[in-house]
Amino acid sequence: MNLFHNRNHASRMRRILLEKLKNTPNVAVFTRYERQILENTTELHLMIPDLEISFTSAQVWSNADLAIQLHGARPVYFAPFESQGMVEFVGIITQIILYPDRYPPPEYVKRQIDIEEKDTQIIKPKVNTMYSVTHCQIIDTPFHLSELRHFINDEYLDQQSNQSFATVYTKKW
Repeated sequence: MNLFHNRNHASRMRRILLEKLKNTPNVAVFTRYERQILENTTELHLMIPDLEISFTSAQVWSNADLAIQLHGARPVYFAPFESQGMVEFVGIITQIILYPDRYPPPEYVKRQIDIEEKDTQIIKPKVNTMYSVTHCQIIDTPFHLSELRHFINDEYLDQQSNQSFATVYTKKW
């Protein structure tokens, strides 16, 4: 009985979330990434703003994927890992591929992953989300991640958090 109840509850929560996403077009993504890669991406986007550059995450970004399916490209707020929670870059996520190992990505995405892996000697965990970003730029006035609100529960992100991903409301500038 408990397993059935948990499945019903999860199903009901997904329906509620879907309704909320349908009615809320001001959804964005917060994530952390390596500063050097963000700086390189920004330099490329200065020359070719709508060049799609691929990034990866070990987390499954299903809410963000659904937001893009419903509303199109979404803003992404980047806090470099070493920034102590300061959001310093912003871009536009144009597409998300969940579980990319199951669905081979387009050739340009494969080339970007090869470049990224050569640029950084970081061993990455399993990739569960691949996403393309355009128009990445440095924010004139960086802000702390605690100024962003979770989309799911409307609470501000915890300033002490090491959270690496969240679906958030877009920031009012």
